[in-house]
Amino acid sequence: MNRRLSVLAWVVGAAALVVVLAGNPAMAGEPACAAGPPTVAAVAKAATAARRLERALEETGADIVVVGRVGSDLGRHGIVYTHAGMAWRDDPAARWQVTHLLNDCGGPSSRLYRQGLVNFFLDDPLRHDALMLVPDEATRRMLAARLRRGTSSALHRPVYSALAYPFRDAYQNSNQFVLENLALARLGMLNGGRDAAIAALRDSRFGPHVVRLSATERLGGSFRANVRFDDHPAAEDSARAYSVVTVEAIERWMTATGILAARRELR
Repeated sequence: MNRRLSVLAWVVGAAALVVVLAGNPAMAGEPACAAGPPTVAAVAKAATAARRLERALEETGADIVVVGRVGSDLGRHGIVYTHAGMAWRDDPAARWQVTHLLNDCGGPSSRLYRQGLVNFFLDDPLRHDALMLVPDEATRRMLAARLRRGTSSALHRPVYSALAYPFRDAYQNSNQFVLENLALARLGMLNGGRDAAIAALRDSRFGPHVVRLSATERLGGSFRANVRFDDHPAAEDSARAYSVVTVEAIERWMTATGILAARRELR
């Protein structure tokens, strides 16, 4: 018990704590505000997952890796990993931290966070599994430069939608922020906004994940502040089949463009 309490003390105050928004009709796994501090058991599980991920990140030999986690059960939509961030080892102590976009409390907005690996798992995930996608060296170098210079944040649009359409800039979800940074890094672009990133995705023939909603899910989504449908083409809304950026779609795109150097799952 003392060891677990010491782990809890290590992470208290490190970052805003989040929990799974399990009720979303599609990209559940985006966080909502936590009602209180995490339990000792939750912190112990997150710390164990973080140590495992840290060892695996070290074994890649890379200094920046796309990491995915399992927020909730979206298997019915063909989605395993619900949320991605960019794990980056950049400080003198060689600590890994994750830069990622998180939805604010199930509302219509988002913020960028930079968190340690323990906090990355402190949102009551369905499982403490992780996916690592290692970009090739040239893409890693530019992606790290974008984070170091702060130009990566220029791609953040704080108006959030879990079902944001990939080829318009009205809204943004967490996985889009990662993908758009990858798209510009792949082209060697240190600067550039969302218009440039979206154009790069079109040019590279990015294939979105298609989420098909039941009539009930579509109706329920209409009453959620963090789900929008009006940025999608009318044909998609009519068919209730929505193009969206998922972790699986990011992996397929990295493979198709030749920038995926390595892949590993931790289960």
